[in-house]
Amino acid sequence: MADQCYEKPKLGWVVDQNWLNFVPIYYKNVKELDHRGCNVAYWNFHERTIERKGNGFVVNQAYPLLFFHFSGYDISMPEKVSRHQTRYGMHDSPAVKELFAHYHERLVKNGHADMLKLPCYYRKKKTLLQKLGLKK
Repeated sequence: MADQCYEKPKLGWVVDQNWLNFVPIYYKNVKELDHRGCNVAYWNFHERTIERKGNGFVVNQAYPLLFFHFSGYDISMPEKVSRHQTRYGMHDSPAVKELFAHYHERLVKNGHADMLKLPCYYRKKKTLLQKLGLKK
């Protein structure tokens, strides 16, 4: 993933997803997890409904919510589901709004603002040509 993990959707490359397609071919005893409560995110809200039930959340009235992608959530814009999309908002579901409020609260409590100040270890370093302004 260090040098072949591209975000080029027009070419069919979506970060690590294409590489993961090879896992069942090259590794034995790999299982597929097919559970509607897993991998819930704004990109599949059209097929998954989140509701509050007891102390937790359920998906499509039957599956406990096991993990949710808060991809693109920005703590400085708590009213937005993601900076990557505009199709869905907090107003679309009281349960989604509550889930995000809980996530926001946990981010604040755990010092997320301080974490944003840390430099990214995996950021690509500029080449000599880039430093000299000869290449973008």
